[in-house]
Amino acid sequence: MSLVVARHSFAQWNLYSPEPPTPYDIHEFDGVGSAGSRVVGSGDGQGYWYERSVGYTFLDRHGLNLSIGVSAMSANGGFAIGYASDGLMPRPARWKGQQIELLETTSVAPSGYAMTVSPNGKHVGGYVGIEGVDFTTRPAIWNENGALLQLPLPEGEFGGAQVSGINADGTKAVIQAFDGFACLWAAGQGYRRLSGFMGGSVRMTSDGTRMIGIGGPGQYDTHLVAWDELGNMQFIGSPSGSSNTQLSSISTDGRFAAGSYRTSSGSRSFIWSEESGFLDVMDMLAEGGAVLDGMYLNSARGISDDGRTIVGWGIRNRQYRPWIAVNTVPEPAGLLLVGLGLVPLLRHRKG
Repeated sequence: MSLVVARHSFAQWNLYSPEPPTPYDIHEFDGVGSAGSRVVGSGDGQGYWYERSVGYTFLDRHGLNLSIGVSAMSANGGFAIGYASDGLMPRPARWKGQQIELLETTSVAPSGYAMTVSPNGKHVGGYVGIEGVDFTTRPAIWNENGALLQLPLPEGEFGGAQVSGINADGTKAVIQAFDGFACLWAAGQGYRRLSGFMGGSVRMTSDGTRMIGIGGPGQYDTHLVAWDELGNMQFIGSPSGSSNTQLSSISTDGRFAAGSYRTSSGSRSFIWSEESGFLDVMDMLAEGGAVLDGMYLNSARGISDDGRTIVGWGIRNRQYRPWIAVNTVPEPAGLLLVGLGLVPLLRHRKG
């Protein structure tokens, strides 16, 4: 697929794909800090920070006794979250720098997963196992000391639920219910169900006023949508040619989103903003001067707050590899993606 392009001379992108720590294993970059200089990733039971000037710095695994996976990092670049497993069950985990902290779980079902983190790293959301109930999860929030707050299951939900987005001070969270709907939770107020249906991940802005996720008015819709604090849905759309759109992350203010979409030829990475709509990352990079060198970018997993650094995973020579895309032009006023002049990959868009 291709885009119609009106090139601007100042638009430049570079693509970097550092050699994975272990060859022939699946590795990916899962998040990027707001400044874009530090990213986090995982693969082959390892987690790591990556900086181009330093290389890989591995996260603590308690003397290599634990297998770990990373799901996200804080916008300030100081914390990573995910899970740590001894081979029996996963435990929710947070890393400050390299140091691991196993977060509190229930005594009867000591399993869980940390899935989202506040910009300062102090508040974490995810899920824990429900005591005495197999294969059912309860939404969970952990504070800066790692103490657990279990949230009740939303009304009408029986299969489990999880926190997938959290605001800066941990007083608001967005909940994904496994039965196909989402809710806003606020401390002291409880749940408010979001309109329509949920068909994938849902994230929350740092101020807790907006949620962006996958869903739509139909039960099986997989479009990008947004909700306000009252639960009203704004339909955004999908990249052109998408049969299934999935969201990985948003910037802290919700200006940017990153994810993947499925086409007849496979999965491709996209970014979205209010200003530019949907952009295919490979086409954008190629037209911005980046050398792809046979790299196929399957999924964008994170985007910096200024939209100038994107990370994810892809394939080159049949090997799964992490990648970083960086806009190298000194930042002008406004969005550089608009300056690139790409015609958006917009299939459906309503105000």
